[in-house]
Amino acid sequence: MDDDAQSKNGRKSPSFVIAEITRGTCKLNGPWINLGKDKMQYILRAIGAFHPGEINAIAESLSQYCAYPEPGAIHERGIQLIAVRKAANKNLENQFPSLLQIESAGMLSFIYWRFEKYSHKRQITLN
Repeated sequence: MDDDAQSKNGRKSPSFVIAEITRGTCKLNGPWINLGKDKMQYILRAIGAFHPGEINAIAESLSQYCAYPEPGAIHERGIQLIAVRKAANKNLENQFPSLLQIESAGMLSFIYWRFEKYSHKRQITLN
């Protein structure tokens, strides 16, 4: 199946996505970019896919780059922060170039397109 070109952004697809969804202009809540209260580490531990010794490095990469591994690095499992919104936030784009900002209308159009294009693969067989 074809992936959305914007989500690839020249790299392998992430294994995990953490999405911040807002009605208006994109924003990121404090836990995603401020490591002070260990909320990001808590979320990463809850996902359960990473070695406990990696959690702090992953959280730091996410808070700095909105992606793990950091852009240009190679790792078997990745995480991408995504901001879904009605309008882009140029300040966030400048501060976090790796943050994927997706328009909610475009996201819904892609989902609809994909279901239509691959409708023949949706068939479920019950045994």
